[in-house]
Amino acid sequence: MLSKILLVDDEPKEFFKEAIEMEGLGLVLLADNGEEALEVIQKENPQLMVLNLRMPKMGGEELLEILKERELLNSLSVIIWTGWDDCGITQSRIRSNFSIKYYLDKPVDLFDLLDKIKFALNKYSE
Repeated sequence: MLSKILLVDDEPKEFFKEAIEMEGLGLVLLADNGEEALEVIQKENPQLMVLNLRMPKMGGEELLEILKERELLNSLSVIIWTGWDDCGITQSRIRSNFSIKYYLDKPVDLFDLLDKIKFALNKYSE
């Protein structure tokens, strides 16, 4: 069975979707903000989410808070990709508050992303 991978970003992500699917890593679902992502998570139950932090309507950190409150983070691996960081403060806070292990700075290198996805999915299935 194919893994479901949710890409959440307000910027274009179709290139990454195509690359991930061509690599055979899973079925890629898309959301433009945290609100859309929450709907997709509840409906599709993805195994992995690649999440931007700054987005309109609902940002990534707010989405993580909701998922944590609803205990949905336990069954969802998360990779943060963002172009915004306060000298590592945000990264440290996200990692400690939500136990996020995977973090990529934008612009995202496709090969780094694919490696992180492979690692996250293997870790999830163990």
